[in-house]
Amino acid sequence: YSNLGRKSEGLFFRYPEGWKSRSFPEKDFISSKGFKISFWNIDRVLANIPETVYITEGENDACALVEAGITVNAVLSVPNGAKERPADDPHDLRGYAYVDEALQAGLKKVKHFVWCGDEDGPGHALREDMVRLLGAARFYFVNWPDGCKDANDVLIFDGSEFLLDMV
Repeated sequence: YSNLGRKSEGLFFRYPEGWKSRSFPEKDFISSKGFKISFWNIDRVLANIPETVYITEGENDACALVEAGITVNAVLSVPNGAKERPADDPHDLRGYAYVDEALQAGLKKVKHFVWCGDEDGPGHALREDMVRLLGAARFYFVNWPDGCKDANDVLIFDGSEFLLDMV
């Protein structure tokens, strides 16, 4: 892990074109050479095209939803977290080409998207961009309880049944 300056334990996530790893307990990321930005788990979702797809702001949060009982075939994670603010130009896809590619590959057939992003400023900015990209008419979102920033926090502090009820 380059930012840590040393080796560290990490979680490994496969993507359609490459892999990404997250270190812990300190947070840093590294990806394979030639890594192409896409939704994490997009291949499984596109193979099944569920009626509802749950989108998180990180792979750990996506795994928390699966732990709570959401089928793995209905969960996606954005690949690179949130920006500080939403895009100024509603037609600006810089950094979001992977969303357009997924829609063209079949994600546009999904009837409902449930945003399960982080409960912070950048998470809200990313939510605004996703509403614009995926369509407001089929977009829903979860507000996490006080003291919880994301799905993983809810799983840790309140348990899987509570998390499943929220989403």
